Formats: sequence, structure tokens, C-alpha cells
Amino acid sequence: MTWNSAYSNGHSDLAMKSDDADKHDLHVEVCLKSTSNANPADIKTLVEGRLQDKNIWLHECSLWATIGRDDPVLVANVDTIKWTDFDAEVMARGTSVLFSFQVRPHVYVYQLNEDGGEDDDEGEDGVVSYREWQLPSADIEGQWDALFYESAIKRKLLQYASTALLFSDLGVNSQLISWNRVVLLHGPPGTGKTSLCKALAQKLSIRLNNRCGSLCAAASWPFAAGRELVAWFSTC
Repeated sequence: MTWNSAYSNGHSDLAMKSDDADKHDLHVEVCLKSTSNANPADIKTLVEGRLQDKNIWLHECSLWATIGRDDPVLVANVDTIKWTDFDAEVMARGTSVLFSFQVRPHVYVYQLNEDGGEDDDEGEDGVVSYREWQLPSADIEGQWDALFYESAIKRKLLQYASTALLFSDLGVNSQLISWNRVVLLHGPPGTGKTSLCKALAQKLSIRLNNRCGSLCAAASWPFAAGRELVAWFSTC
């Protein structure tokens, strides 16, 4: 009896792990109103609770009708609730709905900075060489979703940043596992490099806001001196 019970419990644990591995990661971004003084942690807990028994329809990114509009706390404090960056392979299979037991939600709560970008005042001959934003910025909101590429470059960039963070948390020795902390985008003018960098910085400030605080994005104009790039990395 003891052996059977132990086997049964172990088998159950394995089944639970298998079920969890089959779930889809669902990234949910919750944007607070500019007038809200709510604690982001409280809003996150509330949204996570309301997602537990909700099916997710993939034909629309907004989750406001699903979990937001009938909750007085969310109505008073939240501007938008949406899922984002879902697995393109699942979408390509024509999946239209995810049931609650298929979802592993990750909730990010943030509030946009509405101060706008600031131009530097150290450019040569009075020419502005870069602009800085305090992130997440209202000026850059929505830019990530507006960028479309043939390859999965956006997803890969996010995964790389997440992996770099994991390696840092674990204290991985770069002498044992080679990994680079810098991402270099190259290509001809007008292909969206600057737009992608700004959008990625905005996205990371939302995803990592509980770890890294505010980030500062700098978009360098053509032929800007290297000192601006050095300054940007030092402030981030």
C-alpha cells in the first residue's frame, strides 16, 4: 500500500509537470491611467486572479471586455489591458481560443511617462545629435506592435534579452558560456533600426520594470558621435 501510494503521488506530480509544460505563455500588459495612484502589485494580483477562469480569444488583443469592464478597481485605474507577443506558430495553426487551463499568464503593470523626449544640448555646432525618453514613454507607446518583419526578429530579441537576464541572475561565468550583452542591428538606412531599438527599449522597460527601474532610450541621428552611444549605455 505504501509503495502504491508513493507511486501514485509521483505519477500525479509528473502529470502536473507535463500539463504545465503544455501550457502557452500569455503576456498581458496592463497600462495604468496617468491619474492612477494604485499600487501596481495590487493591480497585477487582481488581473492574475481574474484571468484564472477566463478563456482567451485570439482574434482581438484587448482583454478589457473579458476581465476589465465589470471590475470597479480596474475601471477606475486602468487604461488598457491586452495580450501581446503570442506564439506565432500557434496563431498560424488557426487557433482562435485558448481555454483557461491552457494558459500560463505573465502580467506586467506599467504607467506611461508623458513628459516627452528631451534633445541633448551638447551637439556640435548646435545640432541635436540624440533625443532621450524616460521609459515607458507615451511617445513610443504602440510602436512595437506597429513594426512588422518577415522573420521573428522581435520575438528573438525579447528572448535574447530574457536569456541574458537569466544568465545574470544565475551568475553565469562568461568564460564558461560565451554570451554577448550587446545587440547590434545593422542594415541600410530606412529599414527601421532606430524604430526597432526604441520599441525594444520600451518593451523591456515594461517587462523588466520591477527589476531595472526606468530606462533611458536615445535615438542617435546619422553620423552622431560615439560618445552619445557610450552615454546611453551608461544610463541604462
